[in-house]
Amino acid sequence: GDTKTYKAEAEVSEHVSLYVEPTFYFNDMLGFYVKGGGVSVLVKTLEDLIIGTDDSTYGHERIFGTVVGAGFRVTHSSGLFLKAEYSETDYNEVVFKSSTGNQNIITADPDQDAVRLSLGFQF
Repeated sequence: GDTKTYKAEAEVSEHVSLYVEPTFYFNDMLGFYVKGGGVSVLVKTLEDLIIGTDDSTYGHERIFGTVVGAGFRVTHSSGLFLKAEYSETDYNEVVFKSSTGNQNIITADPDQDAVRLSLGFQF
């Protein structure tokens, strides 16, 4: 029977990814690569909702997911390289259930699309 609007906040930390990135070279400088692997992130809820007789307190959850992508790599003879990639990360659904009060349930299905430009040195 509640018609109020609530705002949920969370903080993500401990993001860990493990992936493979095989590169197929067209010549000594230019290569194309695909990327695939797994990710993990800790989601910490930041709110305690107390309004009237309604209250909710949520815990923290570690969620897992997969990452896929592709990109190009240009390598100079000095060891300097430049990478441009597009990747998609699909995290598993996360469910938070209030440990207090009316025991609300929050569900989210987070995803991430990213375009990256990287500069590095290989030795």
